[in-house]
Amino acid sequence: MTIAVIIPYYQKQDGILRRGLNSVFEQTDRDWRIIVVDDGSPHPASEELKPLDGHRRSQITVVVQQNKGPGGARNTGLETLTGTDIAAAFLDSDDAWDPGHLERARVAIEAQGADLYLAAIGGGEDFDYHADMRAILERWPHQSVADTPPLFEIDNLSERMLTDWSFMHLSSLVMTRSLASKVRFDPDLRLAAEDVLFFSDAIRAASRSLVTTEPGAVRGHGDNLFHGVDNTADKFLSQQFCVWLAFQKLRSRGPLSPEAQDILNRRQRRARFQALWGQMARRRSGASFQAAGLAKWIRKDPGLLTAATALARGRGSEDTDLV
Repeated sequence: MTIAVIIPYYQKQDGILRRGLNSVFEQTDRDWRIIVVDDGSPHPASEELKPLDGHRRSQITVVVQQNKGPGGARNTGLETLTGTDIAAAFLDSDDAWDPGHLERARVAIEAQGADLYLAAIGGGEDFDYHADMRAILERWPHQSVADTPPLFEIDNLSERMLTDWSFMHLSSLVMTRSLASKVRFDPDLRLAAEDVLFFSDAIRAASRSLVTTEPGAVRGHGDNLFHGVDNTADKFLSQQFCVWLAFQKLRSRGPLSPEAQDILNRRQRRARFQALWGQMARRRSGASFQAAGLAKWIRKDPGLLTAATALARGRGSEDTDLV
């Protein structure tokens, strides 16, 4: 059965997508098809594919759409799944897979009856915010499921990931077609945190979620819509609002333990302070406050005013230890 490879594409540089595509072509598992969703990219996907030979181009379907953000592009890819697809696998256009990634995912899904498979992510010093999967397993209660590949189930993963999701990356995620039919990326979160909410929804909907210490993907160096934005940039306020909103939506997903509620409270407070620090940085740089964006946030969340009052009183650093 086929694994559908969904690649959201929005890049300005030539050659980045071909690196990711090559990592698909080099997979030891050969039963896959590729869907590239050109999300209104400044450098069209069609230009990226021109150097490929006819056989490789024939294995790729390109869908071109107006820009909807990375989550919207992935949703478009999920809509293309067919009855012959056993699973969906995501690959960011600037990332690259380990050659055995899809084969190990297939073995885990078929042998263990899992809906969700998550491998390790690497990328070097530029991506030191990604946690090592082994370190995560040392911290949290889990059960060993299999040795080849090494598979583990983490207790209460949907809540534990709220503490630290730095080991999670969409380029290392493979899910069954059944699970993929139940979850989508939230269109409200165009600029940030769409992956966090999606992971939470997918884990909750999955009959079984497995993680492995085996490599899944290596991070690339294309445009990063979140970490590459300075706090004085126009979109920074909107990004932090998306972060706050994602946690608000998480609250509506079902009962959470008091510990999980406390984590969400702290993460939302951090998003508020990050936004306000950004506004202060804008003023110092000569830019204006973003009054309309702040007003929009306050209408949804009066807690932003509370945070502003705390900041005015010199109490802006507390409750911001979660990253």
